[in-house]
Amino acid sequence: MAQPLELSYNWRAPLVFATVALVACIGILVRGQAVGWLSASVVLVLCWAAYCGVVWLRTRSYLLVEGPVLTTRRWRDYERVEASQVRSVKELPSPAGPSYRLEIERAGERDRVTVPTALLLRGPSTLFTWILTQAPDATLDKRSRRTLELLQTRGLVE
Repeated sequence: MAQPLELSYNWRAPLVFATVALVACIGILVRGQAVGWLSASVVLVLCWAAYCGVVWLRTRSYLLVEGPVLTTRRWRDYERVEASQVRSVKELPSPAGPSYRLEIERAGERDRVTVPTALLLRGPSTLFTWILTQAPDATLDKRSRRTLELLQTRGLVE
């Protein structure tokens, strides 16, 4: 049975550091009792909560390949894609690395599915291996072709 890919980063350490920083800042504000310390503390807690929300959303990244079926989850819902449905692949650059948007066709309607490979170990190589073996007719954009050539040069994709 196939296993989903692991996350490519440690999400626990940033949350620990952010929480320690929050507690230290609130402690300084409470001890100083400056004018507006309560509202400053509330703003800090809201910023910390927003940061934790972003980290949590990133941990939701998911990719599972089982033969001709690719299952992914960007934020909330799982999306199953049959290899025969894939029409094109477009690379989406991000600070963490490239992710990909698959343009698929289901029941005559076109849709887009984002595969968050930048957040997963072996994400790009797994996706391109699946595309080459299961959906070889899919068209790749210029960036995707360049990434595929780089992965093939490094021996990560055959």
